[in-house]
Amino acid sequence: MKYHLIVSFCILFASCTDSENQRLVWVCSCEQQKEVSKWVKESINSANNHSDEEMEDVIYQLERTAVRLTCLQQVRTIHYSTGGISSVEKDSCESIFNY
Repeated sequence: MKYHLIVSFCILFASCTDSENQRLVWVCSCEQQKEVSKWVKESINSANNHSDEEMEDVIYQLERTAVRLTCLQQVRTIHYSTGGISSVEKDSCESIFNY
């Protein structure tokens, strides 16, 4: 019985600790972020079909498309904690997108 209790405690402890993972993410530099913003701003009028669709969804899709057209995919180390992503290794001016 003690063995099962110890094993259960070890599994619980291991699941609550921080971990890290290598993932392929979209990385935008400062210049690329400006290009993404400009592209979204220029495209928003033609993307608005004046229907009942929420503009938040349209803007999200435009940003996602602009990031994929402009930025580069790179493998980055992502640190996870029990609450989700705790940090990503990046330069000071980079933005990380996980689409």
